[in-house]
Amino acid sequence: MSDMEERMVDISELISPDALITVTARLAQLLAEEADLLREMKIKELDKLKEEKLRLVNAMERQQKLMKDNPQIAATFSAEDKERIMQVMKLFREVRDEGFHRLTVAREVNRIMMQAIHDVVAESRAKVFYDKKGSTEDPSREASLSVNEEI
Repeated sequence: MSDMEERMVDISELISPDALITVTARLAQLLAEEADLLREMKIKELDKLKEEKLRLVNAMERQQKLMKDNPQIAATFSAEDKERIMQVMKLFREVRDEGFHRLTVAREVNRIMMQAIHDVVAESRAKVFYDKKGSTEDPSREASLSVNEEI
């Protein structure tokens, strides 16, 4: 067996239809869990999913790169395997898009809440003083607010 044939066997084992489906399906499942947590605004619980999610994303990207660099591998997949892959990829895209939507909503809710808190604090800290022209708010008393968590 030549080096090229040996390499081809190793690559085809790395990107088997079952491996591709398993990685993609598990990543879709994690993204769905993440979307549920975002919907429930359980932001702190997202960290529990991060490590496995990154590992799966890296595995998926490696498999996609191998498929792109070795398109002949896909030709060895059965029609049934190709259909299964297409179904799980469709599900993955739907879940990914839903997760992106939930993340966008969570960020906007967070921004609105932070602005409301800022406004209340600024209003309560406003110092009224009197000058020759009447009552004026002291502009040096502007409230500053920061959060050390990012969504």
